[in-house]
Amino acid sequence: MQRTQIVFRTLRLHIKAAASGNIALDGPRSVMTNIPTPKATRFSASDTQNPYFPGKIKAKVGHPMLVAVKLWALAHLLANGMLHDLLLFGSFLAWAVVDRISMKRRTQRPIPTLPATRANDAIAVIGGLAVYVVMVVWAHQWLFGVAPV
Repeated sequence: MQRTQIVFRTLRLHIKAAASGNIALDGPRSVMTNIPTPKATRFSASDTQNPYFPGKIKAKVGHPMLVAVKLWALAHLLANGMLHDLLLFGSFLAWAVVDRISMKRRTQRPIPTLPATRANDAIAVIGGLAVYVVMVVWAHQWLFGVAPV
């Protein structure tokens, strides 16, 4: 049996079990390892705390990752004018816009989280700038064969 058939078969089994009420899916971990998590012992990190450290930036923009994807896609659309670039980066931009609209329309479930601090913003900005510099100076050329500057 091919790997994709095994994954889809496992996923179907998990969906049937969840629909019958026998197990609760606990994210990709239970699907990929093929180990159903019983409802009585279900426990995940989201039950205790949010793994992200919120800051003032998140409070302002709502979903920083969607904003980043929009900026990334728009920058690549402006820099590249070929049809395949339009399809790739345009689809990412469309997805981010639709996801943001969807996020505004649905009710958000309360997630326990840490308090928003400026230190978390500083970590995000400094870490993001470091990754950006590495990508521009070295990784973009190495990964994609195109120098960004």
